[in-house]
Amino acid sequence: MLQFNSTADLDPAEGIIGQPVAMEAMRFGVECDAPGQNIFVRGTSGTGRTSMVRSLLAELNPQARRRLDRCYVHNFKQPDRPRLITLPAGQGPVFRKRIKDFAEFIELRLLESLDSEPLKTRRDAIGKNTQDELQAITSPLEEELAKNELALVSLQSGSVSRPAIFPVIEGKPTSPEELIGLLKAGTVTEADLEAFEEKIKEFTPRLEEISREANKSWVQGMKRIREFIEEEARTLLRNFASGLMAKMSQNDIIEYIDEVIQDVIENRLDSESRDKLPSPQTLYGVNVICSHDNDSSPVITEYTPSVMNLLGTVEPEFVGKGQVVTNYRGIRAGALVNADGGYLILNANDVLSEPGAWHMMMRVLRTGKVEIVPAEAGWFAPTQSLKPEAIDITLRIILIGNSQLYYQLDQLDPDFRDQFKVLADFNPEIERSALGVN
Repeated sequence: MLQFNSTADLDPAEGIIGQPVAMEAMRFGVECDAPGQNIFVRGTSGTGRTSMVRSLLAELNPQARRRLDRCYVHNFKQPDRPRLITLPAGQGPVFRKRIKDFAEFIELRLLESLDSEPLKTRRDAIGKNTQDELQAITSPLEEELAKNELALVSLQSGSVSRPAIFPVIEGKPTSPEELIGLLKAGTVTEADLEAFEEKIKEFTPRLEEISREANKSWVQGMKRIREFIEEEARTLLRNFASGLMAKMSQNDIIEYIDEVIQDVIENRLDSESRDKLPSPQTLYGVNVICSHDNDSSPVITEYTPSVMNLLGTVEPEFVGKGQVVTNYRGIRAGALVNADGGYLILNANDVLSEPGAWHMMMRVLRTGKVEIVPAEAGWFAPTQSLKPEAIDITLRIILIGNSQLYYQLDQLDPDFRDQFKVLADFNPEIERSALGVN
């Protein structure tokens, strides 16, 4: 006679019952840190292999081998190779927020800061010095021209100006067109015109020499103003970034910040070029593809182990007029990256049924690197293909399958035995004992 009314009155059994061999192999595979100790759980379908694996992992509660956040940012040197930045667990979202604040400063406040009264005063002083230099170069010639009833004028043609010598008639410089009118009116004679032409011809070589010298001085002055603006912008950006990144001093972050600052200096201080560029928050953002917020070891079960779900992908972005582009913002992590430092549970038959998935998985185990690739070519495939920087991973794959499949893989794939050195045999029969009966 049963001593209970229903199973609800009973305490659930703890742990795995009747599988000591499999349990011992699993425990070894989980606790051993040697390379190639991935686990093949072998047994008949329907005998609770997946439940046993998850239950054992929960019981052992292994510490993560490592916990890293993975981020991608724009690569200024090779735009088709987004840069990977690896940070300690939990730092990825912090980095993203701080870069967002930095981009907002660049977009909304940098030019305003450069136009402040103290900086504007110093910039105007450089401009005045340039004008004084130009005046010192042209003054001797202007004085000699005045003695000969001539004047130095600047002719504007669009955004370009050039110096010219005009005769002075009735106290003002007179253009050739105006001279023709005065000639017709009888105010000047042909002899006057010839005399003016001779004088202008006499001073023309000197004008050309002084023009070259003045243009060189003007270019140097504009260069000094540009260097002043760039140096002040660099100082403002570095000061702002150093406050944001005070506790994030990784070399990758420092190098990335320096490249952002250099890009701003080269491309965003001029209003015309700046308006043609993507928003700073678009170009300088951070795509956190994987982040950890607790101390437990990640345990991922992938039920559809396609190449894209395992490796990750680069999602296209649709822009104006239906154009498709890819960039660092579209990169997505797959199960292999999400399981880094922990465990990835896969069904062997499912992996083999997905085109290319098995060979890709074995390659990752051999190399220890995940290369995220764009989605397979299709009607929406972008013309620009990205190749994100590869990710180093360390994980333990737990593969679930039956005996027949195990022997086939062992025979046909020479890498299988090297990568899956732990075999956990799941017995379909439970020994009749007090533990098994009660």
